[in-house]
Amino acid sequence: MTQEQSVRPPDPWTFREDQLKKEISFINQYKPLMNEFEQLMKDSPHVWKYPIDNQLPSDEDNVGFEDHVFLMKHIEDKDLPRKGPVRHFMELVATGLSMNPYYTAQEKVEHIGWYKDYFKQFPRDELDLE
Repeated sequence: MTQEQSVRPPDPWTFREDQLKKEISFINQYKPLMNEFEQLMKDSPHVWKYPIDNQLPSDEDNVGFEDHVFLMKHIEDKDLPRKGPVRHFMELVATGLSMNPYYTAQEKVEHIGWYKDYFKQFPRDELDLE
C-alpha cells in the first residue's frame, strides 16, 4: 500500500450529515421562540440546580417562619399613635407584608421602617386624628 492509496477522500454522505447538523443547530439558535414554555426549555439548564428538589439554597436558610409572619412588633413605636388612621394603616401594612412570600424578612422590616420614618416627620398632634 502506498501513501496515495491510504488517503481516502471524505465520504460525501458523512460530510453532508455534519453540515446539516451544523445548519440545524444554527437555525435553532436564532429561531424566534413561540411561547414561554419554549423559553423555559431553552433556559432550563441555566435555571435549575441539580438534583432538583424543593430545597433550593437561599439567603434565608437561617430565618425562622415567625420573622416573616409576626411583624406587628415592628410597628410598636412611641413616636407613632396607638390608635387612629395611621395606626390602622400601619397594621394593614404589617398584615399585607406578612402574607407576601416574595420579600425576605429583612426587606419586610425595611419596608415597615420606611413608613415609620415617613410618619415621624409629621408633628404628633397631626397624626392623632380620631
